[in-house]
This record gives sequence, C-alpha cells and structure tokens, in this order.
Amino acid sequence: MTAREKKKLSLENLRELLDGVTGIYLLNFERMTVANDFIFRKEIKELGCKYKVFKNSIIKLALADIEDINIPDELFFGQSSLIFAYDDPTAPAKLIKKRFDKDGKPVLKAACLDGQVFDGSQLDVVAALLSKDDIYSAIVGSINAPAAGIHGSINSLIRDIASMIEEVGKKNAA
Repeated sequence: MTAREKKKLSLENLRELLDGVTGIYLLNFERMTVANDFIFRKEIKELGCKYKVFKNSIIKLALADIEDINIPDELFFGQSSLIFAYDDPTAPAKLIKKRFDKDGKPVLKAACLDGQVFDGSQLDVVAALLSKDDIYSAIVGSINAPAAGIHGSINSLIRDIASMIEEVGKKNAA
C-alpha cells in the first residue's frame, strides 16, 4: 500500500468516526507512559467514546469538511490524538481533568462540544458542564416540583379541614 493510499484510508476512517459525534477532544499525549496510555484508553472506551491517534494533516483535512468544528490551525502540532464522544459530550472532559490533575498528562489542546469550541485553558469549564442526562433530570425535577408542591398543599389543606371538623364535632358533643 502506498503512502497516498494509507493517507486516504486514514482520512476515510477519521470521517467515519466523525459521523454522529457530539464532542471532539484534541489532545497532546506526549510523554505519556505506555501504562498510563493503556489505562486512559480503557477508561475512554468504558465511557462509550473512541480514542484514536492521527497525523495533524489528516485531522485538519477531515475537520475542514465540517462546519461546526473550527479548531484553530496553530493547535495542530506535536503528537495529537482525538477523543470522539457520541452520547455525553462532557464525559471525556471529566476524565481528562482527573488524569491531568493526577499526572499532568494528557494535555487538552481544544474541545468542540455541539459546535462550541473551547481551548485547552478551559478544561475546568468543560469538565464542570453538566451532562445531558443531568440537564434532563434537572428539567424534569423542576417541572415535577410545582406538582409536588400542589399535592402537598392540597394534602395539608384536607388535613386541616379534617382537624377542624373533628374539633367542631368534639365541641358539639360536649
């Protein structure tokens, strides 16, 4: 297989991985030990995400076709890897932050979540974002809260009326 065919195959593979993605993380994984890289890849897989290494030129070519992802060209240097999030775009950020706080590696170059680009200095911001499930739970909880309040108010009103009838009954009986 020629170098040109390998690049074409790599580009096609990357384009397939980008299909249906909700979050992409561009990382610098230099100086990660093999053991740490193995553990990191396993944790990424457990999140339901994919982790791949590509040449910077291939990444730039693939991302050029996608309007929602505008990662600056100056971030494509050194050793670059990508994490592809499909269900929860914020889950990898939490793992990257945990690993970075522990080992100082890998380093986030950029993240793109649902079209919003964050640079590497905003790792704390991205890691603090709520997952979609958490957001949905909060919405359902806030919708349910008024109903629970109404239910509690009606119950206390009925209880108060019952107490008042009981007291009137006792007073009339005496």
